[in-house]
Amino acid sequence: MKDTDESIELSKRMIQTGELCGKTTTAFITRMDHPIGNAVGNWLEVLECINVMKNGKGPKDLVNLCLVQAAQMLIQCGAVPSGTLKEGIIMARENLSNGKAYGKFREMVVSQGGDLRCIDKPEDYPRAKFKADVIAASKGFISDINALEIGHIGVMIGAGRNCSEDAIDATAGIWFHRKVGDRVEASDVIATVYTEREETLNSAADS
Repeated sequence: MKDTDESIELSKRMIQTGELCGKTTTAFITRMDHPIGNAVGNWLEVLECINVMKNGKGPKDLVNLCLVQAAQMLIQCGAVPSGTLKEGIIMARENLSNGKAYGKFREMVVSQGGDLRCIDKPEDYPRAKFKADVIAASKGFISDINALEIGHIGVMIGAGRNCSEDAIDATAGIWFHRKVGDRVEASDVIATVYTEREETLNSAADS
């Protein structure tokens, strides 16, 4: 949603829907004008989450958002004695740092019939055949990374759909090596684009 008022209205409707189904429901209105974390694309985002859970740390914006959402879920299931978001975040952070979050994720993969080899050795997961780096043309600072435009590029390279019948390429996506506010020098790699659609590579990297 581009408009804050519309976002608030949507969140109220979603909460109402959940409550009518007998579920305690909460909605967070968060920024999405820049990509969250470093990864865009199905497998790349999973890979980033695996790395965060294994290491207990990662991109600040991604980790902070996940901790807040996890904290709220802990509150709603009655696991936070004080019932405060602050204590819930402390609990979530502890379980991220001590490896319990990663352990629970592995259990979830098994329960859904997934292949743990992809989780334990993600480097063995198939990679996109083609990739291209986005290079800084000059030194300076990154002032903006437009999430909507990145979404359009994701569709172009196969990471998203134009219509429901379109196939998704799990290996397609973009990995950002720099984020908004970062300083770059000329010839620094800002991002890497991955795809099976070689014909889209140059257009995507130049966008």
